[in-house]
Amino acid sequence: MIRISPSLYRIIRLVLTLVLILLINRIASLYPLRADLTDKKVYTLSDISRKALEDLEEPVTLRFFLSENLPQPYGNLVRGIEDLMETYALEKNRYFSYEILKVSGSGDTEMHDRAEEYGIPAFAVQDIQGDELKLINARMGVVFLQGNRQLTIPVLNPESNLEYKITSALRKLTRQSGQLLDLEEDISVNLGLSRAFFQLDDGLKEYPRLIEDLVEELGPAWYNRIDFRQETLPGNAIRAELTIRGNGRSYTRDLIPRQSGEFSIPSPAEIGDFLNEAIPLMLGTGGTLGYLTSHGTLPLYGEGGLNNFSRLISENYDIRPLKVSDISRSAVPLLVIAGASDRFSKQELEDLNRFIRNGGSLALFQDSHRTLLPPEEALSRGELPEYIPEATGLMTLTEPFGLSIDSAYVLDESCFSRYIQDDNGQLTELPVYYAPVIGKKSINLSSPAMNNLQGLIALNTAPVIAGEGTSVLFSSSGKSWLMKENINLYNPMRIHPPSGEERASYPLAALSEGGTERGTLFLAGSSAYLEDSFMDEDGNTPNAMMVLNLMDLLCGNADNAELRSKGQSYNPLNEISTRGKILFREINRTALPLLVALTGFAAYLKRKRRQKQILYLFSTGMTRDRKEESHEA
Repeated sequence: MIRISPSLYRIIRLVLTLVLILLINRIASLYPLRADLTDKKVYTLSDISRKALEDLEEPVTLRFFLSENLPQPYGNLVRGIEDLMETYALEKNRYFSYEILKVSGSGDTEMHDRAEEYGIPAFAVQDIQGDELKLINARMGVVFLQGNRQLTIPVLNPESNLEYKITSALRKLTRQSGQLLDLEEDISVNLGLSRAFFQLDDGLKEYPRLIEDLVEELGPAWYNRIDFRQETLPGNAIRAELTIRGNGRSYTRDLIPRQSGEFSIPSPAEIGDFLNEAIPLMLGTGGTLGYLTSHGTLPLYGEGGLNNFSRLISENYDIRPLKVSDISRSAVPLLVIAGASDRFSKQELEDLNRFIRNGGSLALFQDSHRTLLPPEEALSRGELPEYIPEATGLMTLTEPFGLSIDSAYVLDESCFSRYIQDDNGQLTELPVYYAPVIGKKSINLSSPAMNNLQGLIALNTAPVIAGEGTSVLFSSSGKSWLMKENINLYNPMRIHPPSGEERASYPLAALSEGGTERGTLFLAGSSAYLEDSFMDEDGNTPNAMMVLNLMDLLCGNADNAELRSKGQSYNPLNEISTRGKILFREINRTALPLLVALTGFAAYLKRKRRQKQILYLFSTGMTRDRKEESHEA
């Protein structure tokens, strides 16, 4: 039998423990496992992201350019990207790879130049050091490289949904590659120049050749599916036009618009930027929806238009402006009607009804009244606008589907507030009752369009009457009431809430889904949901997400909505009652100090007990030693 000394045993145990740790690390590197314990599985790839990776048929490299030592909240971006890329890499797709390149200060000129070449700019961020505010330049972007093709996200916002942006870009790159390969004819780039154009300057004789060389240089990035042509424009005027045609689409740009009597001709580099923006428009987005431009609806662009809505929707869908008479020939899956004010004829209502019955979806953002503002002088005297009840006839279309809107406005004590300052400089909170704030409890989170939304805000909204077979998407709080007479949506200081008996919760938006026999009808009691003030430029706010998710749902792309809702900039704490707030406050004031005191007292008693034990053992040992000494004597 071999005897092992205690010291040797400890050494052997330490060596075996180290070997076991190394083996576990090796196995974990070969078979990585992650557990996502978040409620909405924020750190787990969505099915649509996995599908985007599966659809890759050519190698794609993501190259991130991220500045080092950035202040918060930008500092968390690097770690968030690293975690997300590790999650993508777990799918083990051989066509997917990524690089994270750290950009140091201004001295790292090589890395800064590379970022500029890919179109990733430097921008200023605030950094507070001690009591000093500084502006530092930062780069936070990514370029997707696939052969000779590239797609750039120039700025990554730390508050944005990174998975949604990256997966959307992957899908866009894959879709465009397939579209380019499937084109029946090449995309033509036509440069049209009049004879008078060359008389402006002798150097312009080389202009066509420079543009032809540019198109040839861009060719590999678009699978050599673009073709250059030059033509002579008729007439004696000085003209220069660039026309792009392909895939049933065309776009023409005037190259020499007059500015203060002078001519400004774009350089070949500017033409290249324009082509890289225009060619994807020729390919399309893979989806289409219609927008009704007649009957006084809100314009898609320009002042007072739905600019943010149009731009955000165009990332995934081609928006096709339509009149009612065009619907039967358009074959669009969804028609959006926002803020219609003119009456629909009987035939037009029948056409819309047939569109829904044949499987199409209709998204109706309809105001209950049309607002007529008095002259500015009258407004300054306190005269209120005139509110004319809706008379478009659209409710005769929606009522058979179990939906309609009441001729009233929903006011809510749970609402947006703004602060006004009096002559003394004192701030006073002013509730805007006609801008209800919809809490999480009032949102139907089971709907894909509303899943994971933390809250919404409405404005000038009518109550939606939802019958059987419909699904309410969100409602006002139980502190709401209706304004039907003496309507005032202009001066919140002249609105006074009624008594509690007149309060109730009212549906503000609902769906009527017909399954396979007919399409889907969505109805909201306000067109303000689509306005620029409610839809931010990046689409990160809950209101913007709700609209974008709804468009995806009605177009049959509910997976997009699920992915988009995973990241939000608005994450409020759960609401608690006034009684609960008082309880928590008293706990902080009294219970916590009492708990600290009790803990200290318990520690004191434990210490005294230990002292007594030590004293007892010491006295016992002393007595035993004395007895042994006496015995030996």
